[in-house]
Amino acid sequence: MSRQKAGYLATIISLFTLIASYATLIWLYRTGNIMQMLTGALLTLAPLLLFAHRAIRAERRAFAALALLAPVYLLIGGIIWLWDYPLIGAWLSFWAIVLEVGTIVHNYKKRDKSKKRRSSTQGS
Repeated sequence: MSRQKAGYLATIISLFTLIASYATLIWLYRTGNIMQMLTGALLTLAPLLLFAHRAIRAERRAFAALALLAPVYLLIGGIIWLWDYPLIGAWLSFWAIVLEVGTIVHNYKKRDKSKKRRSSTQGS
């Protein structure tokens, strides 16, 4: 399996695991305040759902956006970890880290040393 395919699989698996986890948490820990639940869903689920279809089609911009959003989900997992639910927070933090690593591995480009050498010799 190529590096890019491994990154793609890690990203897709972590993306849908985070979607399922946050949707389940919103359902299980619902409150009487509808605005609080709606705000939680908008902050956690909406960005993931927005980029899910683009990530499935392997668009580079979706992977870049998910790489930028992964630290936010790591922060949310850490907050949940510190506030009374350490196992749930650890679960969310782990999948946020997998999302970050998967997007980086998928989008990583090796530098072409021959191009670098050619440009440095032409400039002199």
